[in-house]
Amino acid sequence: PGSENRTSNGFHDISLSKFNPDGDFIWVRTMGGGSNDEGWGGAVDASGSPFITGFFFDSVEFAQTGSPCNDASDIHDTIGFADAFLVKFTPDGCW
Repeated sequence: PGSENRTSNGFHDISLSKFNPDGDFIWVRTMGGGSNDEGWGGAVDASGSPFITGFFFDSVEFAQTGSPCNDASDIHDTIGFADAFLVKFTPDGCW
């Protein structure tokens, strides 16, 4: 039950989804830019806050468009060829 369609901002985008213990969809957050952006790892802390890490090329948009959180733009540009990122979310998917 539950679904949400998203459109890529570019080649690859970053996504994080939450499901309940029964496997039902709760929410999804996507981030990305016009190039190759990838999430490579994740974890959840004791309070239920998920983390995701990965890398992006050129420029990436970390805004939470379509979420109940802040919709403000949050664009980051690489300093070199590619940059790493680490994002911490609240249990309800905000950051």
